[in-house]
Amino acid sequence: MEAEDDNCVNIVLIPNSELVIIVPLDEPKGGSTVKVMPNTGYGKPRVEVYGAPLIVDVTYTLLPGKTINIYSWSKSHLRIEGSPQLRKNIYRGPPHSIVRPVVEYHCYLHARRKEAEKENKIGPVALICGSHICNKAAVAKTLCSYAARLQWKPLLVDMDPGVSQLFSLPGAISAGIVEYPITIDEVVELSLASISYFVGVTEPQRLDNNGEMSMYAPYVHYTGVLSQLMRDRLSKQIDNIYGWSGAIIILPELQDNSGVNFVSDIIYQCGVTHVLCVDDDFMFNKIYTRWGMDEKLGVVVDSVSHNFTATTPYPQDLMLPKRYAEYFHGTGSTILSPSQWSKPLHSIEVLEIREKDDQATLVQLERDALPGLVGRIGALFQTQGSEVTDFAKSPFVFVRVQSVNAEGITFLTTTHYTFSSEKLTLIVGEARWITS
Repeated sequence: MEAEDDNCVNIVLIPNSELVIIVPLDEPKGGSTVKVMPNTGYGKPRVEVYGAPLIVDVTYTLLPGKTINIYSWSKSHLRIEGSPQLRKNIYRGPPHSIVRPVVEYHCYLHARRKEAEKENKIGPVALICGSHICNKAAVAKTLCSYAARLQWKPLLVDMDPGVSQLFSLPGAISAGIVEYPITIDEVVELSLASISYFVGVTEPQRLDNNGEMSMYAPYVHYTGVLSQLMRDRLSKQIDNIYGWSGAIIILPELQDNSGVNFVSDIIYQCGVTHVLCVDDDFMFNKIYTRWGMDEKLGVVVDSVSHNFTATTPYPQDLMLPKRYAEYFHGTGSTILSPSQWSKPLHSIEVLEIREKDDQATLVQLERDALPGLVGRIGALFQTQGSEVTDFAKSPFVFVRVQSVNAEGITFLTTTHYTFSSEKLTLIVGEARWITS
């Protein structure tokens, strides 16, 4: 049963069914919402989005550019409000959803966490890899939200520097603790504490001179830094809930043998115990052959098909400007007022992340190269004593270079921050945000 008025549509979902809402990129902020209505005579509604329950009679904002998969475990009545284009982008999913196998995978990880608690050891470290179409971030959020609902506190590590980056901006990798379910309208980077490293690119692979895909050296370096940080934290928390909860790691879509080798390196560096490969038979077969066939290695390798309601994501050239705008100006109903700063050239050192002989390196830019910085995304550090050349520090803020002239460099930041008189170091990569 479906009814529609001027700007709303009412939909009744049967048990174990899924509803997909594709929110247009140009949907007005705060202009579209969803609400679970009270049931009359047929039990309490149980509705979830990526593992987080929707509370009855609470209005949730739908964020522009997002694809929302609403799963109903019982008969439920939804009221959706939005533009005519949004209402045209609502459809029911087929009876076979990825939700059930992901929930079963959570139950499996939950049992491993209980074992870790009894034995006082690190909980399961699960790696999510595979196709970008399947939305691995949604799978990871679902697993983390279900874990948080059972009082676990998993470490979520997002090694995808692309447009789906959870905690930070595209061009960075990050990690944070999930202590409560991630709701449908939550802006993760504004609500969860995290640490980020700037890798400078949104695509971790590129074609080499032989026409084969190869890993970008700075990305490989910083994933190694984040992997070590993750292992150190879990080791220090081995006797409490944070250690027993383990971690969930998201990887971007990776191709060819270089991608397989990189996934194997992450399994080794992070102490991965479980691999879930989503909709990528090539990667699954390679990883299963290397790690899953020998029980002595202690790695359980599984695969799952993509969600039958999966839709082709918006092109990256459309999503990147939107993600950068959201990072600096806010998303959803949140509106930020970013700060603009100007620093004289003698008080700021500009370094560029480059790849040389398959190694990551930082190169100081000469003055005649500085005008080319306009529009580029960078990471800002406060220089303490020596130069920032150890590749192991997390920046205190990300910036967008606004202008360069003889007086200095002007950049945009997300925070109202009073810079000290200490010298600043700006590290830039290839990522750009062109606004005009």
